[in-house]
Amino acid sequence: MTQQPKALQLADELEMWTQGEPAAEELRRQHAEIERLTKLCDDLRMAASMQKRIDELKASPSAQGQWVGLTDEQINQYDYEYRDILYDVEKMLRENNA
Repeated sequence: MTQQPKALQLADELEMWTQGEPAAEELRRQHAEIERLTKLCDDLRMAASMQKRIDELKASPSAQGQWVGLTDEQINQYDYEYRDILYDVEKMLRENNA
């Protein structure tokens, strides 16, 4: 069982001692917003990394000649949710360069 984040533990204690004051709910809301924004930042960093790699592939001399796709090792460095995107981009590039 994973331990509850400290902010949520504090919200529970605050609610217990203040008998339902809105401060505890606000603390929970702010924690959820921080979690959402953290995930969004991670997604944006991953997207920027993928765009950089796409730009590198487009600019490489091999992009002008024979198609050279990503290796499994290059694709495996990304989370599962991004691998499908990489495969789709690679497929589109391959079709455009055929």
